[in-house]
Amino acid sequence: MQITEINVQGLYGLHNYTIEFHQCDCLKIIHAPNGYGKTTVLKMIRDLLNGQIGEMKRIPFKSFSITFNEGLLIIAVFKEKNKIVYHFSEDSQKAVYEVHQEEDLPIEMKQRLQKLQEQVPIYFIDANRLWVERRKEQTQETVMTPTVLEYAKELGEWMREALAESNYRGQELD
Repeated sequence: MQITEINVQGLYGLHNYTIEFHQCDCLKIIHAPNGYGKTTVLKMIRDLLNGQIGEMKRIPFKSFSITFNEGLLIIAVFKEKNKIVYHFSEDSQKAVYEVHQEEDLPIEMKQRLQKLQEQVPIYFIDANRLWVERRKEQTQETVMTPTVLEYAKELGEWMREALAESNYRGQELD
């Protein structure tokens, strides 16, 4: 599965973009002055495929679509008042889902998105790489944590595991 086109209408109430991806392109450079929505479009790709309704609601736009494999699959999102409407068009079959919150995602839609994520993994590297966004498990509140602390914690865990493994192997050899 390959993304072949991205289309956004009414971004910030000003911009309409169509970005095409051809199979022969191994690299696509998106360039424009600051404030034209380059990063926002990339975030919208991630949010659409992850079903992050809250994030999609925050971005001012009218419609956003991703076309896969030259039109074999099209996922379009329309913003209507306080809801997001997903349209899936695949093999001349259409499915429409109206979603008000992330908790309202229909199971069938979640499954479609999950299957698509497995086929087209999306890695978004934010321009602000010094901070990592995490959600608190109890409140689902978003917290920003310095990246250095996250990596230090991860490295410490690896070192503890390696030390435990080393001790185990040493005892085994004795």
